[in-house]
Amino acid sequence: MVSFSDEREMSVYRTDGALPKRSVLEKEFIAILGESNQNQKNFQYLVAFDDGLPQSVTFKGESITKSDSVIMAYCVPRDALLSFWYKMGSTSVPTQPVCSLEEIQQDTEGGKYFYDKNVGVVFFKMLNDVEYATGEKASCPSGKCVRAGVNIQSGTLTDSDCYDRFILETSYVHAAEGSPSAANDVLLATTPQAPEYLGAGSTYP
Repeated sequence: MVSFSDEREMSVYRTDGALPKRSVLEKEFIAILGESNQNQKNFQYLVAFDDGLPQSVTFKGESITKSDSVIMAYCVPRDALLSFWYKMGSTSVPTQPVCSLEEIQQDTEGGKYFYDKNVGVVFFKMLNDVEYATGEKASCPSGKCVRAGVNIQSGTLTDSDCYDRFILETSYVHAAEGSPSAANDVLLATTPQAPEYLGAGSTYP
């Protein structure tokens, strides 16, 4: 869930494969958690505003655990002076600016962020320090949701959509892997959910 003070259209891109764009009006979207491929890279989502961005934005992640995380990329002005904060539950996590997306991918504690001023994008990992207990059913493990905030202290707020620059940075775009083949299995109409070996199986959002 993304929180900001007014109503404006937000776009979300999944940055692997064909880069599909999805406009989001209700400030919520479903993300796939965990590793996206055999190279152990997290799924990654780019969030952008088409017509100017709010000064402050908060990202809240539900179902985030220590092993099931996701990387967020957020378009910001290229001339921004910004601050970043991160919380696990009610606990503030010390933040640390780093120099590359690779350092974000390798983050195991949370709180790191990378601001690319040339593209105009901030990367950070939504990561928790707990797992779900056996049989636990809740929006967040042990009641600990994770939150991250980006505050633009100064900068050109109309410089808000970095998509065209983002896709030119090949290291930011995850290539889809594998060669899918046709599935000719018969799926009965009474089957409650897709088998694990078909498509995304029961993990499809």
